[in-house]
Amino acid sequence: MLRLMIVDDEYLIRQYIRNCINWEEIGYTIVGELGSAQGALRLAEELKPDVVLTDICMPGLDGLSFAGLLKDLNPNVRLIAITGYNDFEYAQRGIRVGLDNYLLKPIDENELRKVMVEVRESILSWKTQESLFSELSDYRRQNEPIVREYYLQKLLEPDFSGELRDEKIIDSILPGSGNFFEVLVLSFDDFSALLSGKEVKKGNREWIEKYLEEHFRNKSITWVSDKFGHLVLFCRERDCFWDKFLSELENDWRKNFHFGIYYGRGTPEHSWEDIYKSYMYANKQLNAAVAFGNNQYWKEKKYFTFKECADLLSMEDLKRLYTYIETDSPEKIEMLIKGWFQEWNNIRMPDLFYLKIQLLNAVFYIYSRGENKEDSVSFQKKYKDYYQQIVQIPTLKLLQEYFLEICGTIMKTFRSPNSVRPSTLIFSVKEYIDSHLEDTDLSLGKTAEKFYLNSSYLSRIFKQEAGISFIEYVNSQRVEKIKFLLLNTDLKIYEIAERVGIENANYLGIIFKKMVGCSPYEYRSQKMKID
Repeated sequence: MLRLMIVDDEYLIRQYIRNCINWEEIGYTIVGELGSAQGALRLAEELKPDVVLTDICMPGLDGLSFAGLLKDLNPNVRLIAITGYNDFEYAQRGIRVGLDNYLLKPIDENELRKVMVEVRESILSWKTQESLFSELSDYRRQNEPIVREYYLQKLLEPDFSGELRDEKIIDSILPGSGNFFEVLVLSFDDFSALLSGKEVKKGNREWIEKYLEEHFRNKSITWVSDKFGHLVLFCRERDCFWDKFLSELENDWRKNFHFGIYYGRGTPEHSWEDIYKSYMYANKQLNAAVAFGNNQYWKEKKYFTFKECADLLSMEDLKRLYTYIETDSPEKIEMLIKGWFQEWNNIRMPDLFYLKIQLLNAVFYIYSRGENKEDSVSFQKKYKDYYQQIVQIPTLKLLQEYFLEICGTIMKTFRSPNSVRPSTLIFSVKEYIDSHLEDTDLSLGKTAEKFYLNSSYLSRIFKQEAGISFIEYVNSQRVEKIKFLLLNTDLKIYEIAERVGIENANYLGIIFKKMVGCSPYEYRSQKMKID
C-alpha cells in the first residue's frame, strides 16, 4: 500500500477526499489528515508519505512553499495540488517548482481517482526500476565482470530492447556521462596468410588487453569481446584522440609481432540505443582494412570507387535477407541474392574485390543478429573460414554460388533444435501489433509484408508459437486497451473505437461482448458500481 497524506485547511474537503474513494481498493492507505502545511511538514518525516494531496491557498505556509520544503526533505514524494479555478495559473507555476499534478475545485471523484491511479502506477514502476537496479548492483558487486560483459555484449545486438532500459544501468556499465557513444573494433589475428589459403592464426589477446589497461587507465573507455573474437572498445568522451592512440598501437604492435593489427572506427552516436549502428559501421571499416591489408585505405579513397559501379547493400536489404534466413525461405533467399548479382553483373573485374567486402559485411550482419548456440571458438572459426573463402573466389558466378551456400548453412543452424526461431520473429510481430493497435489497416497481410513474409506462413507459425490465431491476438489486445479506456477515461464508445483501430462502434461492441461477456457500456457501469 502507498502512504497518502491529505493537507487542506477546510475540514469538509478533507472529509470528502477521505470518503469519496475506497482508497485501499486502489492501493493507498491514509496516514495523515492535516489542516495546515506547517503541521504536515512537522509530521512528514515520521509519517513518510509516498503521495501528498495539498491545497494551494492556505493561511500561514501556502501550498507551493510547502511543496518546495517537502521536496527538499523527500525528493521522491509525489505532490498533487488542489486549487480553485481562479488559481489555475498559480497551479501551473507550482508544477514547475515540484508539483506532480493538480486537481481543480470542486473535486470530481472520477478525476481524483484517475489521477491517483496514474500516480500509483508511476510510483510502482519507479520502485520496480529502483529495486531491479538495487538487485543488479548487489549482484554486480559479487559478479561484476560477468554482468558487465553480458550487458556490453547485449548492446552490440541490433534489436536489443534491454531487460533494463534505465540510464543508470547504462552509466554503470559504460563509464562516463553525457550523450556521446562511439565504438572502435580491433582485430589482432594473423591474416597475413589469408590469400594463400592457410589458417588464420589467433593473435596475442593478453598483450592487447594489458596495453589497453595501461593506456586507458583514467579514461571513460571500456571494452568487451564480441562473438567474432574482436575487441570492441566503447568510448563516451568526445576527445578520445583515437588517431594518436591507433598510430601508437600499430607501431607498438609491429615491434612485438610480425603481422599487423586492424581496426574499424564507428560513427559517433547520441543515444546508447544507437550503439549498434556505430558497431556496424566500425565492422565495415574493419572488414575493408583486413581485405586491403591497410588501416588507412579510407584516406586513399579506395573503397569508395565501387559506389560508382553498383549500389551498396542497404540496411533494408540486409534485414530482408536475415528475415528470409530466419523463416526458412530458401526460394526467397535465392531470388533476393540473384537480384543483387544481376545488378552487379556489369561491374569491372577490379571492383570484384569491393563487392566481396560488401558480402563480408552481410555475413557479419547475419551472424551479429543470430542467437547462435555454438561455442565461441567453433563460431569464430566458421566465420573466418567464410572470410577466407570469399576473399579467394575469382569470379562473380562462383561468388554468388558460395554466398548462397553460406546462407543455406546459417538457415540450417537456425532450424536446429537449439535454435530459438521462430519465437524471436513472433515476439517482434507481437511488438509490432501492440504498437499499431490504433491502425485501422492492421491486418495479417500488411504485417506479413512488413516482415517480408508470406501471409499463410505467418498465419501458420503465429498460431504454432502463440497458441492463438493472428486475428485472435489482435482482438484480445484491442479488448484489453478498450477495458483500460472504459475505466480510466470518459471517452464515448465511438471515440474508444477510433483509439483501437476499429472504424465501426457496433463492431467494437460485438467483439467486446464475445470476449468479455457483456457490452462495453455494461462493463463500465458494473465497474463504476463496484467502485
